[in-house]
Amino acid sequence: MRLERTKKKLSLLTIAALAAFSFGLKAQESDPLYHIVIKMDNVNKEAPAMLGFKTNTGMHIDTAFVNANNEFVFEGPIPKINRAFLNLAHEKIDPTMPPNNGDGISIYLEEGTLLIEGKDSLQTANYSGTPLNEDNNKLGAIGKAYTAKINVINNKYSKAMEAGDKELAAKMEEEYAALMDEKKQKELEFVYANNNSIVSLDWLRQNVNVIQEKSLATKVFNQFTEEVKKSPAGLIYSNILGQTKGADIGFEAPDISAKQPSGETLSLRSLRGKYVLLDFWASWCGPCRRENPNLVKSYNEFKDKNFTILGYSLDGGNKAFDNWTAAIEKDGLVWNQISDLGGWRCLPVQLYGISSVPTNFLIDPSGKIIAKNLRGADLDAKLKEILK
Repeated sequence: MRLERTKKKLSLLTIAALAAFSFGLKAQESDPLYHIVIKMDNVNKEAPAMLGFKTNTGMHIDTAFVNANNEFVFEGPIPKINRAFLNLAHEKIDPTMPPNNGDGISIYLEEGTLLIEGKDSLQTANYSGTPLNEDNNKLGAIGKAYTAKINVINNKYSKAMEAGDKELAAKMEEEYAALMDEKKQKELEFVYANNNSIVSLDWLRQNVNVIQEKSLATKVFNQFTEEVKKSPAGLIYSNILGQTKGADIGFEAPDISAKQPSGETLSLRSLRGKYVLLDFWASWCGPCRRENPNLVKSYNEFKDKNFTILGYSLDGGNKAFDNWTAAIEKDGLVWNQISDLGGWRCLPVQLYGISSVPTNFLIDPSGKIIAKNLRGADLDAKLKEILK
């Protein structure tokens, strides 16, 4: 079991951003062609390679079998949407159906010849020959360098969960978060150093939360070259960035309101004048439930110093109310709790760009966000700093 702390859902803005992922820089010559050559040492001659990409009318799929030169070859005019996916089957399949063995990669369709060479897998092959794909390969290599460490943490986490060792599981969650932050910083270095590449813009859209990290998203986007900014993807992203209110440090916290377990409605704005920790959680979320004792401790220590907590539950489904209220009682959550019990489809998820729980925002008496995702000792340290 991988260290997956949440089920992800996308806000409308994020969906729009994802729809823009596949736009790339268009070649300047008329009817430019892409040319892809795949050379593998060990392949099943009855197993095809498949190339798929979006068109204005749907999904286009090309199928190729190994030729006399032991190569899979794809060629054609570059589509407006120049992101594509390559898959390599390892056994004979129905050529009208995409392979399901997981040996697939994302590539860019651009003018020139993309040469892919490997032993038996696309995912471990070497790529050369076209600028965007070489950039994509270099960026991907940064992530691959962390694969072994991530796998070690995932394995330890799985064993801890099986053994019921909550302390070790929590430690692995912290190590995982720290490692992913480190990976993100390394990838950011690549993005800053390659600000003329559409690959860097694609990374920004996929890895920076435009709502929770609007300041970073704006900073990274502004450093791109004009060619990237004015590309189809750049124009779409610029529009999304301009229309997004943001729930980042220094921004006013979007107001939300929902019913309490009693049935009465409570809004975040009604708590103005206090420091508020807005905590997104759910009864089904293991990391949330393990963090709750820390929140209880912090609440009891600082509740008389102009501090409170507002919990928002992402519980949903037929038994949502019972699960929600049972967790509140069992964990001793005596502060205000609200929810529309709509799960990931609720409006606050969109307003705050929530893609995982637990997620929290520390809000000052004026309604401005001053910190995010504080846990345990970090939350206590911040509260001691501001509640003197």
